[in-house]
Amino acid sequence: MHFIGLYVKKDDLSKVTKTTRKPGKKVLFVGNSWTQATLGTKIPYKGNDTERYNTIPVNAAPRRYNSYINTITDALGFECINDGAGGTGYSVPINGNEEVWSQLWYNNRIKFMIEKGVTPDIIVVGGAGNDILLRADNPQKVAEEAQKCIDTVKTLNAQNNTNMKLIIIGVERVTGGLREEFDKSAEPMNKALKEVALKNNIPFIDFTTNTTIASDNKTITDGKTPFVLPEYIGADNLHPTLEGYEKIGLRLAEEMQTLLNYEGWNN
Repeated sequence: MHFIGLYVKKDDLSKVTKTTRKPGKKVLFVGNSWTQATLGTKIPYKGNDTERYNTIPVNAAPRRYNSYINTITDALGFECINDGAGGTGYSVPINGNEEVWSQLWYNNRIKFMIEKGVTPDIIVVGGAGNDILLRADNPQKVAEEAQKCIDTVKTLNAQNNTNMKLIIIGVERVTGGLREEFDKSAEPMNKALKEVALKNNIPFIDFTTNTTIASDNKTITDGKTPFVLPEYIGADNLHPTLEGYEKIGLRLAEEMQTLLNYEGWNN
């Protein structure tokens, strides 16, 4: 099972802006099918759950304008680039072919986008759902790959005399039949990612506690408003609905605005 979606082409750098306001910060979002915006649509199927989740529903194909990133763009006036790719993660070994799939791991995608000339002010790396389902027994491996993302941004900043900032978003939330399996591994995975972020003074947005931790390791939001409610998730129990993506985007926009103000990144 994995977070299904169509796989992004490396030369597809399309922006997901629709705002008519002058763009503010340029933000690169690197993630899985939640970033890409696969809809949680259920279709009739025959066979077991593995067969079901390895089949891409035609009417659930990602539409970038459905993405929560588009909502953030409109809410904050950012210029956003959506590098979401379904089925990917920090270190997802789809079908056991790690050599091939490692090219789509988040760290390598960050390198590729910068080498292609993308110059973001902020890079947001989000989503560990596929890592949870396929690396459940090895959260440390995922943490090591998250560290590589951080090291890559530091290296690129030094090489290019830039000041790109990094934000890490923790694990997603799902519902229904997969919830027990997902939650069993979500806590150690989220903990491992959070530890890496805080060790490196990287802001961490935590879906499990509904809080954001700033680069000085201080929690700067109250955690009272959930990022994801059960009604946001579609019938496949994995991906948000169209309305769900919008709700998540609005919640993330609030959190990011608070974070940017706190860090002084809006100056």
